Amino acid sequence: MAQSRRGIPSTGRDLLQRGTSADPESAPNSYTLPGFMFDGVSPDVEMKYCLEQKDPFSPGETDSVAIQNNILVLFRMLSFYKEFSDADNFKEIVAKDMGWRVGVCERIIRRYVKARQVLVQGKDHGGAYIPTNASPAIRTMCRLVDEFSRHVPQLFTMTTRRADRIHNIRDVWMKKFKNAPLSLLISAPKHPKQTLKVDWVPRQATPHGPPPPQRAFPATRPNTVHVVADGPLRKFKRKSVLAPRAGQTNGGGQRAMRAMALPPPSRVKEERRQTRAENRRRRQAEQRDARVEKRSARKLQLSGAALLRLDEYIQGYNHPSPDTPQAEQGGYLDP
Repeated sequence: MAQSRRGIPSTGRDLLQRGTSADPESAPNSYTLPGFMFDGVSPDVEMKYCLEQKDPFSPGETDSVAIQNNILVLFRMLSFYKEFSDADNFKEIVAKDMGWRVGVCERIIRRYVKARQVLVQGKDHGGAYIPTNASPAIRTMCRLVDEFSRHVPQLFTMTTRRADRIHNIRDVWMKKFKNAPLSLLISAPKHPKQTLKVDWVPRQATPHGPPPPQRAFPATRPNTVHVVADGPLRKFKRKSVLAPRAGQTNGGGQRAMRAMALPPPSRVKEERRQTRAENRRRRQAEQRDARVEKRSARKLQLSGAALLRLDEYIQGYNHPSPDTPQAEQGGYLDP
């Protein structure tokens, strides 16, 4: 297959066939991948509908190619978004940016993480077993799944600046997703630079120790979240909230901002306006103090010059030179 000038494959099949002679169409089961060991249970209808989507990563390709491309992009997004994986609506953000429902996205992630762990645990390869006949795409997929399963998010507070940072990261990914989706099969975009001052700090530890990581996905029902802690397994109902993107002002975006414990946009604008006004007042005060100091120095300089001339005049009057006539010298003559 022909490839583009920048090395990006023209189709998803080019990426899968690069470096291997195996044809994805020859696989006996489209949901069977090298490096993963499934339990034999096929995905449900909703999962198949999402995994077999050919737009935008696999236009005109087979179902097996579309499945592998969608899984590769999904875990690449999880790796790109892991900076804010401790957010309460992290899974909602991932599902929304993939265009899937939250419950379906969670079941897909859990299915491939479990299949990867089952295979790795049965091999003596230091926890990073990759088949030798796997294509570069499969190798990358195994690495991304292992990285996600081993990642333990550090819990930070959600501040306004951190929310802006999250929106910047999502904007970079979505820009690449819309303009050059096939490039996500090769690599993730470059993270935006940290231009904001970091004001978010780790969350306070509980009396029984640090807060446990909330890395768990619904086991059975989409609206039930299992939180694994040091104690027994606990359940609680989760309210489904849509995650907003930058510039979104509809009701879903406002609900998501409230769920993330963010101040409303009006308060953010007011805080920024007050900050700018305070900075302007401080600059004006500094300029005023500089002008006052300059005038004081000028006055001292003029006063010093006037005193010097007066002293010279007094000395010349009391001690005239011999060449000056006595009539012009005035009084204060020696007897």
